[in-house]
Amino acid sequence: EELAGASLFISREQLPPQEDGYYYGFQLEGCEVYEGGRLVGTVRQLAEGKANPYLEIAPPEGGSDILVPFVGDVVLKVDLKQRRIEIPEGFLG
Repeated sequence: EELAGASLFISREQLPPQEDGYYYGFQLEGCEVYEGGRLVGTVRQLAEGKANPYLEIAPPEGGSDILVPFVGDVVLKVDLKQRRIEIPEGFLG
């Protein structure tokens, strides 16, 4: 009862490794998103949607965030070492 409502924190180093194809949201923050060879923007965060999580992407020229579903048909590749995410060419129109 003493701890009811309390927050629990651990360091990132203490998190268990994710299986291939799974990521912690903080790992995606700051990654650049490319549609084909075109830079779409930089990931602000991975947010939870009603059906699927989605990436909130800040475009390089400013303006409204771009929302992209974080699902296998849309996110073709995630390269954490290169800090790069690829989506299908023409997906955003």
